[in-house]
Amino acid sequence: MIFQTHSNFFNQCHWHLSHRSSFADQFVWTHMSDIPPPKGCVYLLRNESMPNLVKIGFTTGDASERAMALSTPTGVPTPFEVAGMVETQWPREVESEVHRQLDYLRITRDREFFKADASRDNNMATDEEMNKFFMLIFAHSVEVIELRKHREALDKEWQDMRARHIRDQSAYLYDCMKKNYPERYEQVLERFRKAEEFQSRGGNQPV
Repeated sequence: MIFQTHSNFFNQCHWHLSHRSSFADQFVWTHMSDIPPPKGCVYLLRNESMPNLVKIGFTTGDASERAMALSTPTGVPTPFEVAGMVETQWPREVESEVHRQLDYLRITRDREFFKADASRDNNMATDEEMNKFFMLIFAHSVEVIELRKHREALDKEWQDMRARHIRDQSAYLYDCMKKNYPERYEQVLERFRKAEEFQSRGGNQPV
């Protein structure tokens, strides 16, 4: 069974589970508004020659094609199979977050392989249960990245708003100055003109 979820946490989405009696049998996002198409996916691969390992990576293409490409080298005895995937606007960032959350299962720092042996130690008994756990981490990672992106967008919007407020307030005060204190207004304009001339000469003092 391949588990799949589509991302966008901030577009009033909600979960549909294909089997209500078992959480995360399959993730499907239902979008309540139009969103840009995903730019890639994060995948979960298994290989029967590596029974207690999974490979977690990202691609901007198709997960099945990526699995096929990884299976091509002669050093791989059996092909990789897609056990799960999540589509997202930010595949690289989501992959990094998944790797961060699963760091305690990572085999080596420079490889994308993670321990996946179901046992009494982790309260799981089958590969399917392990796959569901990994897909839960995938879904959580998507939410983390989308919240982070949303926060970054809000931060920029906040900065733009504050800059606009300052411009609006300054413009209003200068209009008042021009109307009520024209001499002061002309003095300010003269200082601005001299400053512009100074900058136009590369910051050099006038001769």
